[in-house]
Amino acid sequence: MERRLAAIFAADVAGYSRLVGADEEGTVARLSSHRRELIEPKIAEHQGRLVKIMGDGVLAEFASPVKAVRCAIDVQHGMAERNADIPEGARIEFRIGINLGDVVVEDGDIFGDGVNVAARLENAVPHKPSIAVLPFTNMSGDAEQEYFTDGMTEDLITDLSKISALFVIARNSSFAYKGRAAKVQEIGRDLGVRFVLEGSIRKSGNRVRITAQLIDAETSGHLWAERFDRDLTDIFATQDEVVEKIVRALAVTLTPGEAQRLGRRGTANVAAYEAGLRARELLSGATRQSVAQARAMYHRAIKLDPTYAVPHAGLAATGISNYVSDWTDDPGAELDEAERWARRALELDDQEPFAHMALGSVMLWRRDHDGALAEFRRMIELDPNFAQGHSATGLALMYAGRSAEALEPFALSMRLDPHYPSIVLHYLAQANFSLGNYGTAAKQLIERIGRTPGTDSSRMMLAACYGHLGRAEEARAAWAELRARLGLIASTRTLGLLPSPIKPRQAGVLIGEGSRLSLSRELISYRLRCATAQCASLIAPYELRSCLTRTSRGGVDDHAVEIYVQVASYDRRA
Repeated sequence: MERRLAAIFAADVAGYSRLVGADEEGTVARLSSHRRELIEPKIAEHQGRLVKIMGDGVLAEFASPVKAVRCAIDVQHGMAERNADIPEGARIEFRIGINLGDVVVEDGDIFGDGVNVAARLENAVPHKPSIAVLPFTNMSGDAEQEYFTDGMTEDLITDLSKISALFVIARNSSFAYKGRAAKVQEIGRDLGVRFVLEGSIRKSGNRVRITAQLIDAETSGHLWAERFDRDLTDIFATQDEVVEKIVRALAVTLTPGEAQRLGRRGTANVAAYEAGLRARELLSGATRQSVAQARAMYHRAIKLDPTYAVPHAGLAATGISNYVSDWTDDPGAELDEAERWARRALELDDQEPFAHMALGSVMLWRRDHDGALAEFRRMIELDPNFAQGHSATGLALMYAGRSAEALEPFALSMRLDPHYPSIVLHYLAQANFSLGNYGTAAKQLIERIGRTPGTDSSRMMLAACYGHLGRAEEARAAWAELRARLGLIASTRTLGLLPSPIKPRQAGVLIGEGSRLSLSRELISYRLRCATAQCASLIAPYELRSCLTRTSRGGVDDHAVEIYVQVASYDRRA
């Protein structure tokens, strides 16, 4: 048996039993034709390997998730063309799930969690309209108004992502195209979507002009385009009108709850709304100064409208940033204050996803994993396309010791946000490390280091992976590189903040001096494993005692052992 990392492509036909019941012979013949003429050639074109065909299903593997996604996009576009003249009820439509994971290869077949997660994603994301909202262009002639244009774009993404019948690409990936000249077909292909919304905003005094057009990325045809000239006081009604027209153009049906939520803006005060937009932009800066400025702006928004839930949740988010970044002299008080703001936000509006995200994050850092998961699940119910929310769910599951379950939300987060932040690769590697998938974790960490060269936590975990894989020389090299970058790592205070059951005094990580790394591979592995954050969440005190015992048996003088601590769950260099 061979174990390796692969991008898994799992596809089946939506409503296959119904189609066979209506016309068995014709359905089977058309399905065979689609496989032979479209799916198999596309798999080969993108350097994939067809593993097997199972009834209406197809399983393939690719060396790269990018190639798997592009193959899936080509297949779906090809099927759209083939179905163009087929009555809707008789169309063969494929559901495709893609996952990067560890697989076991035996006799040409593949098995394992990587395949299982891809199959679950295939069922979790049925065939539905997919859309990316590109950053609207600021036509105001004033760079200071960029926050308003970006904020409006982000709110449109948020509104659409709350619709369960749509698949909406995250802001992070859509904004990767800000200021770039790219063809709509290219964007659709890169992000894996069928439709693209683009437009512009001109704000002058108390007037605002919004132009928007919905484009079919496959044909470049315009499904809908319109210009809105409004008073600034009508901005919320205009946003609702844009969303309604997109929903109508895509023939999407809203649930009663979704229709009700889309009409809720949280405030009727335009000044409070603008202050909230400025605060959100500042918070995304993720520096100590920008977070402090965001906090002041959120306070301003609350002063303008004390019943506006979003800035209350925003204040909770600033507190969490200060807490995990160690930008406060009293971490406990900072987290207490964040919880108060989050709970107040939910008192004001319990249907605001941002508020559930904030409270869930507080609970995660308090090591209340069940409470955090409850908040994150409610958040996803309200905003099913919230990529960051799916990633947070995966993180909570991992810290709760449920790493196998964490793989699916991480994979969905990465599909919703194809340009996902590199820290997601680190989280995914943590989960795989905890499952013993060291080869998979190592490859994900190497990719993460390539994208974020400043990361230290990923280098440390990579060394741990090499130790477990018996690659002692590479483990020593990775650790030497880390030490050369940082010198001695010593910060026991921050480790106490981890969302894990380990106490700071229990978490002294025993790694010998550079010369001591000539010890046995097993000892290196134990020491390096303790140096990673996921062990702080999963390793039990008796296992730490076992590590100490092994150190003693290794003949290392306690006085010669340095204590190194690295927080991998929050990498400030990310």
